[in-house]
Formats: sequence, C-alpha cells, structure tokens
Amino acid sequence: MDALNTCWATSDVRVHTFYPVLSRLIIVRLETVEGKAMAIDSSIWIYQFQATMRDKEGRALVNAHVLGFLRRISKLLFYGIKPVFVFDGGAPALKRTTLVLRGHIFHFCFNYLRLSLLERAKEEEEWRCSESRQGSGEASGRADEEGSAKSCPRCVCAFVHS
Repeated sequence: MDALNTCWATSDVRVHTFYPVLSRLIIVRLETVEGKAMAIDSSIWIYQFQATMRDKEGRALVNAHVLGFLRRISKLLFYGIKPVFVFDGGAPALKRTTLVLRGHIFHFCFNYLRLSLLERAKEEEEWRCSESRQGSGEASGRADEEGSAKSCPRCVCAFVHS
C-alpha cells in the first residue's frame, strides 16, 4: 500500500479520487468474463503497438496498430468478450506530431496545387487571347502586346500583373 500512496501522491484531485478504485483492483482471467462487454481505451492500444511492435531488424512496423488490434480483438472474441472501443481524450504525443506533420503536408500540397492551377489558367487565357487576336485579324507580333491583351474582352491575364 505504501508504494501506491507514493506513486499516486499528487495534488491532482482526479488521482486522489481514483486511488480507492486502484486499491480494490483484482486480477481477472479472461475466461471468467465470457459474454460480457469490455471497454477498450483505443488510444493506449494504438500507442502500445506503435511503440513496441518491431520487425526482425528492429524497425517499427508501419501497420503495427492494425496487426495489434487484429490480434487482441481475435483473442477477446475467442473468449466470448464483446469489445467496446473508446476514443477519449486528447491525442498522445506521437499522434499530435503526426497530425501536425499531416497539416503541414496538406497545406504545402494545397498551395502548390492552387498555384499550379492559377498558372495554368493564366497560360490558357493568354492562349485564348492570342487566338482571338489572330482570328480578328490583329497582328500577333505587335510591339504593344500588353495593350492588345487589355483590349481583348475575354482576357483577364493582363490585369493580374497590374
């Protein structure tokens, strides 16, 4: 009991209210819980699998969370336990880092795509303007190219640079 008092000695009220529950914990064999539902903290499972599951060379498995969930769910179902998955609370540090990285990648790709589309639209509009000038009999090699682009009613590319 002294070890538990030492470990949970904190000013956090939630820990003090949780201590009586910890002191009454008992180990239960899976066979005795057959037919009952069991709440699973999914965030803890995901973190455990990603932190501990390694290949033969010691590298983290890319799909560790999938393999871990499959194995543990299979074991629970084998014993007749109905798992209920709980996704509660904030993301662990590993997940927060991943989410931040995904956000940066998304914004980079979005901005790159947006700029590429704007550039392509500008090129197409310039091509249309040159086609309309050639079709209306205007010389394509005029000295005042910007002025002729402004005179084209369909062309907005000349106004982008102003």
